[in-house]
Amino acid sequence: MARRYTQSFLILVLGLWSGLAVAVTPEAPASWSQLTSKQKSVLAPLANDWGKLGEHQRNSMLGIASRYDSLPKEQQERLQKRLKQWVAMTPEQRKKAREQYLKYKALPVQQQKTISKQQKESAASAKPAKKLIPPKPVAASTAP
Repeated sequence: MARRYTQSFLILVLGLWSGLAVAVTPEAPASWSQLTSKQKSVLAPLANDWGKLGEHQRNSMLGIASRYDSLPKEQQERLQKRLKQWVAMTPEQRKKAREQYLKYKALPVQQQKTISKQQKESAASAKPAKKLIPPKPVAASTAP
């Protein structure tokens, strides 16, 4: 179950990575300090890794940042969550995610839709239950 959720997550991350990417400039800023405050705000999870990204990846991320305000609030939140998860992944996990994404994109569209629907249903049923707050302990009375 956890493996299936991880695969679903990876496919969605890569989908966001490529689907929202739009080339903004022929040459992306080389350093984090050259980004605008808005770009820094949207891409904050990537701050420590910005210098390690290739030019194509930086352009993709700048494309995402430029479209961020036009996304519905739910998609903005999901994008932020996914960027944080992507940054936390090891290089091996990222490589595997990219490979799985390429396999997914090679499937016929109808099969992609079926898989996407199954993953959404699986993710919805795997949401954790709300935490219950235990009652406060009653202080022992020290009546004479």
